[in-house]
Amino acid sequence: MNIIQIQNDLKNVSDQALVRYVQNPTGQVPSFLALGELQRRKEMRQDYVKNNPPTSTVRSEEHTSELQSHHDLVCRL
Repeated sequence: MNIIQIQNDLKNVSDQALVRYVQNPTGQVPSFLALGELQRRKEMRQDYVKNNPPTSTVRSEEHTSELQSHHDLVCRL
């Protein structure tokens, strides 16, 4: 398998498996490729968070307590 195929295959591997490839090299996956994929994912996650700030929802205490009660659930708008 060539290096480009290995690099593409690593896109389908879990983060934990990539870390294992780095910590316990077997020769099947070059460590620099696993590290590169981990870095690529980290940057993608950071960009996602930066471009998609978390939205917060605000609930009144009354509404929250109604949701916690399983009987007599009333939805007020």
